Amino acid sequence: MVKKFLNRLAFFKQNTLFDVLFYISFFASVAVGISSNKRDLIYVVPFVFISILLKYISVVKEKVNLFFVFSIFFGLISNVLSFYNFIDYYFWIVLATSVYLILFTLIIKSYLNKVNLKSIRSISVLLGIFIFSYTIFAVLELIFDFIPKNMLFITLLCVLCLMIYTLTFTMIYIKDKYSNAIILLTSGIFTFFQVCLSSINELFLYNKTFTVLIVICNVMSFYLFMVFISENKVTDNRIKYF
Repeated sequence: MVKKFLNRLAFFKQNTLFDVLFYISFFASVAVGISSNKRDLIYVVPFVFISILLKYISVVKEKVNLFFVFSIFFGLISNVLSFYNFIDYYFWIVLATSVYLILFTLIIKSYLNKVNLKSIRSISVLLGIFIFSYTIFAVLELIFDFIPKNMLFITLLCVLCLMIYTLTFTMIYIKDKYSNAIILLTSGIFTFFQVCLSSINELFLYNKTFTVLIVICNVMSFYLFMVFISENKVTDNRIKYF
């Protein structure tokens, strides 16, 4: 069992220049989030995303998934605009977030098969859906009065994208078809909490600690997602459910 666990961590043992860049930029982002103004994150967070992209390209080489490249781009846009002025650029932030959630879903939907789709009726999946849905609607109720009235549609669209992505990665994890599906689950949970925390932090009650947590969740969600799609090939019997 120990050997199997170590094999799963093989990806992390392949430290390269891009890993060093990731570690430095990631810890620098956390340090800036703790000690400086939120806007200063604009100057360090982009290097984290660039390092993740470079690491991904170095691992998969010619098998680059353009959806992931574009998701990095839209994730970076969402982050930079959030740090600069969340309220003024609310529409573009929510739109960029919705786009990278859609791209994430399109990437991992290939990992679903006929057996996976039947799992939606299982107790564990239904319980997970209930917990995630309850959390989303609790956050919505909390921030609803602070959402610009003309932005309600794009906000609900983002919520829908988040729910679909959550359902997809949950189903993949439940069926346990991939040795490191826990990495995808962890990435998805980080994404979920990052989106929820960002909404609360920017619209309801700002807290510097939340900003640091948001940075950590966002970075780890992209990094772990990259690890999962880099390590795993799609199994047979794929079907389209969109």
